[in-house]
Amino acid sequence: MSRLVIGHETRYSLIRRMKLRRPSRRTILRAAIASLLVWAVVWFGVPFLVPLPAGLSASPDASPVLVDRHGEIIRQLPLPDARWTVPVDLARVPDDIVEATLAAE
Repeated sequence: MSRLVIGHETRYSLIRRMKLRRPSRRTILRAAIASLLVWAVVWFGVPFLVPLPAGLSASPDASPVLVDRHGEIIRQLPLPDARWTVPVDLARVPDDIVEATLAAE
């Protein structure tokens, strides 16, 4: 171990003179556990403190659909802003599209 010399004193004699003790393993373990607990509370607790924007929590609008008495689609109308949106089950979406979406996120 190399010695750090401060003036004419070494680091060890300076520590002895200041009466500083090296922390015990128990103290180090307690500090590590406390740090992990604080980290876990911050990591898992902060997302619940920050509200989601309204656009993320609301379901997207779907185009109105006219159906007959048997549930068959007769006509699908666009939304007021001229968009066509149709909700689909995840099972009907190709795996390539799902993987590309996840990769982009």
